[in-house]
Amino acid sequence: YMSPEQLQGLAIDHRTDIFSLGIVLYEMATGRRPFQGKGAVDLAAGIMRDTPPSLGDLREDLPPAFEVIIQTCLAKDPDQRYRSVQDIGTDLEALRSGAGSGNADRPALPRRNRTRFGVVAAVVALAALGAWWLLGDPGPPEPVIKAEPAGQQKIAVLPFAVLGLEGNTNAFADGVHDDLLTTLTEISGLKVISRTSVMRYRDTTLGMPQIGRELGASHLLEGSIQQSGGKVRINVQLIEAATDEHLWARKFDRELTVANLFDIQSEIARTIAGALSVTLSTRDRERIRRNPTDDLEAFYAYNRGRQLFIRSTFETLRAAVPEFERALEIDPDYLLANIALARTHAMLASTGASTRDEMLQEGRPWIDRAIAIEPDDPYALAVLADYQRVAGEDDAQATFDRALALGPNIVEVLDIYAGYLRTRDRYSEAIPIIEHALDLDPLSTALHHDLGRSLIALGRFDEAMDAFQRISQIDPDNPYAAHGSGLASILGGRLREAAYWSDRTSEYDPADYENPATSAIIYISLGDFETATARVEEALSTGPDEPYP
Repeated sequence: YMSPEQLQGLAIDHRTDIFSLGIVLYEMATGRRPFQGKGAVDLAAGIMRDTPPSLGDLREDLPPAFEVIIQTCLAKDPDQRYRSVQDIGTDLEALRSGAGSGNADRPALPRRNRTRFGVVAAVVALAALGAWWLLGDPGPPEPVIKAEPAGQQKIAVLPFAVLGLEGNTNAFADGVHDDLLTTLTEISGLKVISRTSVMRYRDTTLGMPQIGRELGASHLLEGSIQQSGGKVRINVQLIEAATDEHLWARKFDRELTVANLFDIQSEIARTIAGALSVTLSTRDRERIRRNPTDDLEAFYAYNRGRQLFIRSTFETLRAAVPEFERALEIDPDYLLANIALARTHAMLASTGASTRDEMLQEGRPWIDRAIAIEPDDPYALAVLADYQRVAGEDDAQATFDRALALGPNIVEVLDIYAGYLRTRDRYSEAIPIIEHALDLDPLSTALHHDLGRSLIALGRFDEAMDAFQRISQIDPDNPYAAHGSGLASILGGRLREAAYWSDRTSEYDPADYENPATSAIIYISLGDFETATARVEEALSTGPDEPYP
């Protein structure tokens, strides 16, 4: 029921619904859909390429004017369709009353063309499609998750707009924004959308209601920041997402000191809790009042490292280490910097950039130091539990239990624990943890990938395909979406889909000989020996001395 422009990932408006309505009208009239295909690939190609059989060929009793209405709905070019559903209603009413096809303002019907463009055109069309279309899901992201049920409060803090161009203001603004998110997650009764998801809305032109729907957030905090000399100005306003109503606004003009920055964040956090009727416990009040560091240079060094860590490549993780070390040289009791340095060493080991022994030797002292500073910090406890897992210690599960009890809505804690469960083959337990994390970080491709792989491990291949498809909605060129979808298709017995995804995976990594070799096996199973031969030759040229090709 999808329109051609939707399949191609192009901009859509109400006219894509008019195309879908045309399909429904056609099916109601004839008992069959206008576009046919043996699978998702064939069906999508047909929608983009084919002209449906004439209604008169299927039912002689239908008036020609009715076919004109449906043909106008099903025009490939949106400009050639009805301009509104009211116009369709006008023509249908005119048809029912015997007045012909009506006089509604609609474009002239283009000349019908039954010419098929052939294999080459079909391949070009398919190559243009975003990776999300195979299962017929709409383009990104409307919405990726369902809205929060009534009575639950969830807030998204949008990236701060930067005013002025003095110094590295963007990095400074990101650091303040990141710290405010950390402060808000300290409130146990509040759900806070993770940084990964909200950063996609930097410089957005979308309205607040749409952002709220896409993130499943009941409330949004937006603001701006300006740094000038030794002063900082921060403007913030709290908005009810569904109504776009501004509930509270405040402007802060302060001397640029660490104490002032954290005071501003604490006041914002307390005000948000009050506006959302969230009761602050004694522990919540203590945690949001605490200053992570008293030194501005340590704050800058930590945030430089944090921005590098977030990108999580080999190079950026390595580059983050000296920044965190610099922050700790200035302030050894900087809790967040101790946790971050330990987590960075763990990430380097998980990506193969360092060994297990190097991780334990270089990273363990920092997390032990963090626990000594704050024994009840949930994120510190989760990182400690991960180190205990790597070291083979027996108390990792107990440490995770403490972390989850103290920080049930912290995405980092949930993510690390879900990883622990997967290493123990406890996939059925990991899935609800990942889903809870996705509730707080709905646009995280990494979490959707973890969910898909966990579902594959349990043999739930259709659900896994949906998880990988969501990655494609968020990031159409993400290689993990193609690889995961191919794996789920193969294991689920959908070979034509598997062939498509295998070919897409080769596009992302042309030097990998295994992808075309696997693709050849799939094409052999489909009886397409010509394509299989070409894929084998490609594999042999890429890995001439490898046994698999």
